[in-house]
Amino acid sequence: MLLARLHLAAGEKPYSPTDLHKKLTQVWGEIGQWRAIPMGKGYFTLKFAYDEAVSKVWAQGAVSLKPGVLRFMRWSPNFSPANQRNTNAQVWVRLWDLGLQFWEPVTLFEIANGIGVPVKIDHNTLERRFGLFARVLVDVDLSCSPPCELVVRRSNGEIMTVEVEYERLPDFCSHCGNVGHRVTACKLVQKPGSVVVEENEEGRGCSRKPRRRRCKFKQVYVAKEADKGKQVVIIQLPKL
Repeated sequence: MLLARLHLAAGEKPYSPTDLHKKLTQVWGEIGQWRAIPMGKGYFTLKFAYDEAVSKVWAQGAVSLKPGVLRFMRWSPNFSPANQRNTNAQVWVRLWDLGLQFWEPVTLFEIANGIGVPVKIDHNTLERRFGLFARVLVDVDLSCSPPCELVVRRSNGEIMTVEVEYERLPDFCSHCGNVGHRVTACKLVQKPGSVVVEENEEGRGCSRKPRRRRCKFKQVYVAKEADKGKQVVIIQLPKL
């Protein structure tokens, strides 16, 4: 099972379980029987007949439903929408100024670990169709300001800096601690007796412009050959 939350803009109509099932079936294709159980506050429990279907859905990442975006979380038996703080989101990350010798799947996953939990590698990156940047889907914890640079240390002691760019980094509310809206649109701020917290714009949607930010360090060893025992999930995407 997986947990999912539907993020809708103001004025957009929520989906019924039936409509959501139809939309997602068009995206996922044939994955066996599954159903969506509404949990309230935009959350759904997704139950699948096969473990392979869970892995496939998780690997594909967030789904743009037009309208709305559906983001996924690991299932927890103690899940409660009332107490849930969804601080994670799956975001496509571009790693700039990265030599092709670092484009082995195992190495890219090691570097992406400095940002969050790597999920999959873009097909264009895996095929090395262009060398401007490597593209990796990463599950990022937005409660901490994501780094715009990574300092990578090679096995021979050489140090290099990798610039990080995030594609469509989602909004994060600094008041309730949830992904999907900003503090200016948070309903909890409007409640009597609540404390209004000003939103910190730093780190929302990092660009290639340099910023003063503490970088994360990650020890990386360049593999001569791809690790045959480690499964890397890729997806066929159109050429950029």
